Amino acid sequence: MYRHRTHDDEEESETEEETTLKTNEPVIERIKTNAELKQELENWNKMNEIQKKLNSQIKKCRVAKDQLNTRISTYLVENDLDKQRIQTNFGNFVLHERKEYGTISLSFLTETLKEMMSVEDSARIVDFVKSKRSVKIKRELSCA
Repeated sequence: MYRHRTHDDEEESETEEETTLKTNEPVIERIKTNAELKQELENWNKMNEIQKKLNSQIKKCRVAKDQLNTRISTYLVENDLDKQRIQTNFGNFVLHERKEYGTISLSFLTETLKEMMSVEDSARIVDFVKSKRSVKIKRELSCA
């Protein structure tokens, strides 16, 4: 399938084309032929299909687990067991409460700043914050 080499695996002598990096990040070998490209595209497609199936299974699992969590926590609260440790042969369970904060999106930031200051000042601050975001360019293959 796919072979990754680490820099630790490389021989001491490097060609002029190879960059000397002193990390354990994998070195991705270059594709040298059209036949190799075709094989790699086929491998990519197989991995993509596997990933789609796994993501679908994970989503179903997450939904089922959330439903079970709701049913169990409701039962525990209604029966005054929400402060108890429940011991089973597969683990000890405790009901916890935690706060979930919404994300600080640009629209949220804009609306909140408008409550504190003029529209112009809030727009200037939001534009400044937007300009300070880091941007990464990532090349990603897709199949149409």
